[in-house]
Amino acid sequence: MALIKCPDCGADVSDSAFSCLTCGKTISAREQVAVGRTKWEAGTIIAALIGLLALIVSGYTAWVQREQVRAQVWPHLLVGFADPEGELVAINKGVGPAIVRGVEVTVDGRPQPNWRDVFDALGMATDNFQMSTLDKNVLSPNERLDFMSLKSPTDYKRFCNAFTSGRVAIDICFCSTLGDCWVQAKQKKHGSFDVQRVSVCPRLSSKARFLD
Repeated sequence: MALIKCPDCGADVSDSAFSCLTCGKTISAREQVAVGRTKWEAGTIIAALIGLLALIVSGYTAWVQREQVRAQVWPHLLVGFADPEGELVAINKGVGPAIVRGVEVTVDGRPQPNWRDVFDALGMATDNFQMSTLDKNVLSPNERLDFMSLKSPTDYKRFCNAFTSGRVAIDICFCSTLGDCWVQAKQKKHGSFDVQRVSVCPRLSSKARFLD
């Protein structure tokens, strides 16, 4: 049994009663059904709102948890020159592994497949260098990789000048363990590197990919 309001005096009346005990108003079956329908509709709306609120809270909680995980595995790859060693180095300053997905090295805008071709394109023609493969490598937090070093100070200076003048450009795409990706690219105006967020790493053709 439930209570409904008398349509005349507003007193509480049983939904099974035929008249109001306070004012004597006859409660028709239609009025009983109408009141019951109103209560049912109101209850349905409230339940739907509660369900929607729970869904929003659940989605927000999942988003917060994912952002926390992202912060725990965030990589930050820095590339630069190490003097006086004459080395080109990559250092992961993030808190998670940096997964290198692709490397592109160009001279005067033309992709080069390896360091020997880079030096030939610069007119250096030197064999006095060492290198470690950066492409497809994984750098742990605070790990440093000397991926190219020139033993001759003269060659090293020529290479640095070619880089700062804009002749040499190095683009490196790396990702976190969650698949978030960034491109470490050279700024043409300043000769330094800039990190930009990307949705996915660019697909490099076999001619554009740097293999060393």
